[in-house]
Amino acid sequence: MALHLRAGESFSGGARRVIRGEIDKTLRGLSRSHSNQRNAVHDARKCFKKMRAILRLVRNELGARAYHRENACVRDAARPLTELRDATVLLDSLNELVDHSAPRISVKTIRRIHKTLCAHRAAVQKQAREGVGILGNVRATLKSARSRIRRLDVHARPWSAALGGLKRVYRQGRRACGAAIANPTTENLHEWRKQAKYLWYQLRLLEVIRPKAMKALARRVHELTQRLGDDHDLAMLRQELVTERDTLDDSDAMDSLFKAIDSRRDQLQRRAIGLGKRIYRRKPSALKRQIKRYCTNMTRGH
Repeated sequence: MALHLRAGESFSGGARRVIRGEIDKTLRGLSRSHSNQRNAVHDARKCFKKMRAILRLVRNELGARAYHRENACVRDAARPLTELRDATVLLDSLNELVDHSAPRISVKTIRRIHKTLCAHRAAVQKQAREGVGILGNVRATLKSARSRIRRLDVHARPWSAALGGLKRVYRQGRRACGAAIANPTTENLHEWRKQAKYLWYQLRLLEVIRPKAMKALARRVHELTQRLGDDHDLAMLRQELVTERDTLDDSDAMDSLFKAIDSRRDQLQRRAIGLGKRIYRRKPSALKRQIKRYCTNMTRGH
């Protein structure tokens, strides 16, 4: 299911169609989760993020009460999946770091860390499979959300509903960018990534307004989210290794690993800041005016 609206369809109808499609695809994946739990969790998390991005896009038209109700439902359903995702990402980050940085760490130390992370992942996955489990609750939430999608109605002219929501998300991302540049804590960088992710999904959804220009901006935002995502994964890996440090007898090797993590994070953050300054150089009102011109030209058939 492509995440974009179609020319000629109403904004509210298109939003409902996209959300239903994402939910259906995710439910199919979750029904086969016993064979590939990792992909099922990944797809479910993406589905929830897309839904929250769309809700933010139509927030003004939905009204505060409906928006907060639906957003809280999706947010709460997605939270249990984070532990499942993180348990796998820790291993991926370790492998990528060793390949990318080639730190001088003994094979013995790497194997011990890898074994510890594998055991943690197995424990988390087992918990998810037991009884109804985490994935069962996610399926129930998605089915309930799908039944409510019919009532998701945006009483606005075609496309005009997008402008306020897009401006809001862009403004929040711009502020998060400034906060992360001024104080690059793990929390600030993660918040920036979340806001950039919402913006990326919204730009993809609205691609039909002006395909070439919207795709170009979406590509830059996507690259930003990837840099920030890799940085966050390394931050989590570092935190996990700090808790395991006392169980490892090679302190020099651990110091080398921490230095490699910090060096790689510094590279990723510098690239993210460069991208962020380009993406968020305009004021939110300027972006809104530009998208409004795209909408007007599309309506006129230009």
